[in-house]
Amino acid sequence: MDYNLASVIGILIFIYMQKFIYYRKKKVEFFTFLFLFFS
Repeated sequence: MDYNLASVIGILIFIYMQKFIYYRKKKVEFFTFLFLFFS
């Protein structure tokens, strides 16, 4: 496998994971807000 291709794929996976974690955290905050708001 080409080294450049491998590094690009690695960076893309890293960015994807960062976004996934960020959105999951946002979703948790959102549900916590709803829970506190309605309780």
